[in-house]
Amino acid sequence: MMKPASGFLLFVAEGVAKSASGVDLPVVSLSASQCSVYSYKSASAKGVKRVRASYSDEAKGVAGSVEVGAGEPAFTMAYTYTTKQEAEAAATAHLRSSEGGKESFTATAPLSPDLLNAAAEGRVEISGFDAVINGLWRIDSADVSIKRNGGSLSVACDRVLA
Repeated sequence: MMKPASGFLLFVAEGVAKSASGVDLPVVSLSASQCSVYSYKSASAKGVKRVRASYSDEAKGVAGSVEVGAGEPAFTMAYTYTTKQEAEAAATAHLRSSEGGKESFTATAPLSPDLLNAAAEGRVEISGFDAVINGLWRIDSADVSIKRNGGSLSVACDRVLA
């Protein structure tokens, strides 16, 4: 994964909770009493399991299609790509973005020193909510907003699967 941070462009492995230098990112704790706003989206079993994309490589005189994933439901992309590699990359990206079975959690809390370590790809331990929400989450994005009268942290998270 690639992300900008502190004026640098970082390349880090997605989902491993380590900094670019290989150091473990700290786990940040966030409780319901700290959050001014939150939302939770439960897992869905209706996600796409297989994606088909077509290509027409005029330079090579070849046309065809590629499939990524397996099972049902399946999705066929409407656009015809110019190479097999483009079609495969597009199908893979669509499969990743539309897979079911994922949970998401977003929250905003007033900024405090213990929340300053929240960073994308880090972990947050959620507590004080319903049992289905509480637990360890991966931080997909962390946004800090600072104003005259204080600041806030907004996080968007995916469930960490064991």
